Amino acid sequence: MKELGCDGYPLFFNESGGHWKIALPAYRWFEKNEPNTKKVWSNVDRLYTFIEKNPKAVVLALPC
Repeated sequence: MKELGCDGYPLFFNESGGHWKIALPAYRWFEKNEPNTKKVWSNVDRLYTFIEKNPKAVVLALPC
């Protein structure tokens, strides 16, 4: 975006699971070198785990 003359906003979506460990070095680099770097925290991985363990509950919750 900088090459186009626009502001860039690197955004990292942080899940509470182990996925964040892989993205952490990149986030730290961007945070140090790009002032517009943002991070959002999410617990969505807990929802995924619930869905995997309770597929019937999810199907029953869907509208017909």
